[in-house]
Amino acid sequence: SGAEFIGVLVIIRSLTTVDLIEVEQVFTHAFSIEEASATYQIIRASISKNTPDTRLCLGYEKQTNIVGAIAFTSVVFETDEDMTGYILVPLAVHSDYQQLEIGTKLIQYGLAHLIAQGVEVLLVYGDPEYYGRFGFDVELGRHFRPPYALEYELGWQAMQLGTLNIRDRIYPFRCVDELSDPTFW
Repeated sequence: SGAEFIGVLVIIRSLTTVDLIEVEQVFTHAFSIEEASATYQIIRASISKNTPDTRLCLGYEKQTNIVGAIAFTSVVFETDEDMTGYILVPLAVHSDYQQLEIGTKLIQYGLAHLIAQGVEVLLVYGDPEYYGRFGFDVELGRHFRPPYALEYELGWQAMQLGTLNIRDRIYPFRCVDELSDPTFW
């Protein structure tokens, strides 16, 4: 897969507000109208507030067009100030470019960045079959309590990135503003 990219300039880079129109198109062509609107609002807010210590917003650019986008935002654990964590949300790939491992590459790039920064845990709320391929685990996810009740508990997953011993306890956390809406969960 991806053979059509041979000889084509492809980069993964940080997204800025200049990219918002293209990013919106990615979400519009990746999801249903309702889901596209909700998830785009999250990444738009993350890009607009893109601060290196709390948000990592990445775009997959083919030639000069953004065809995939992902955001990782920090979480603050209420009971363990030494543990650092992020949540992956959202991830989108334009429908014309799906099945070409663009989402995989965005996740892997983000993971490498977060590991290099010393982040201990990465959380995600999504399809366990898809995210499980990267090492996300539903059982580990049960140790981390989101700020709101989940509509689909099976979608809540975690991946340990660091060496911190995650004990048999629950870690409640707070999210950045754009994820502090109960309708998202």
